[in-house]
Formats: sequence, structure tokens, C-alpha cells
Amino acid sequence: MQLITFEVDGDTYGIDINAVKEIKGWKTPRPMPNEPPHSLGVIELRGNVYSIYDLRLIFSQGETDITPKHVVLFVSSGEDVFGILVDAVTDIVTIAEKEIQPLPQMDQIAQHHCLSGIINHGGNMTAIVDLEGLRQDV
Repeated sequence: MQLITFEVDGDTYGIDINAVKEIKGWKTPRPMPNEPPHSLGVIELRGNVYSIYDLRLIFSQGETDITPKHVVLFVSSGEDVFGILVDAVTDIVTIAEKEIQPLPQMDQIAQHHCLSGIINHGGNMTAIVDLEGLRQDV
């Protein structure tokens, strides 16, 4: 299994590389009315319009102070394609599925439904993003 790893607020996360459709530099989206607080708006990409979400807000880590260095990962979950704002893409790693450990049991982890496990790769802890769980928030 290959993961694209990225940073959000100093923490490392990974998404199955097969779910990542494109990686683009930051482009200011057009805000839309009645969107959830973590929605940044929509952008047009190759003739299609996609919603962009602030992953830091979804993970209850506060609003991202967006700079031109931020990146949007366009990911697919089922029939949905959407963009998630991350601080930076860091690597592509190959892991065996048996390396994925369950998340620790904690009482107050709001983003648990957005994470499917955790790996220790090269001495770094990387949380695996569950796109089906994340899709519930977007």
C-alpha cells in the first residue's frame, strides 16, 4: 500500500495514493452561501467545480492561516471528489497493511471518525485519514 503523506499543524497524516487525484498549489476559492464553517468555497479545475475544505478546521485545530505555500489535495471518496487544504505534502511511503495499528482509545478525539489507524514509519507517527469518515464531515 502506498500513502501520500502531508502535514497539518505540525502533525503527519497519510492518504491512500489511489484516492489522490491531483495536488495543486493554493488558489483562492469562491465562497458559497450556507456552507459549513470548514468549507473554504469552490474552485474550477479542468472544467469541473470542486469544494475545498480546511482539514485543520475539520480536525478542530483552528483555522489555517493560508499562505501561497499551502497545498490542496484533490481526493476521491466513492463518487465524490473534493479538495482538502494541507500545509505541505511531505512524502510517498510504501507500507504493508499489517503495519497499520488501531488508534489509541481516548475519550475526546473529535477526528477519530476521520482516521482509520496509525503507522510508525521511519520513526515518525503518521495517522491514516479515512476518506469515508472524512466525507461525512464534508
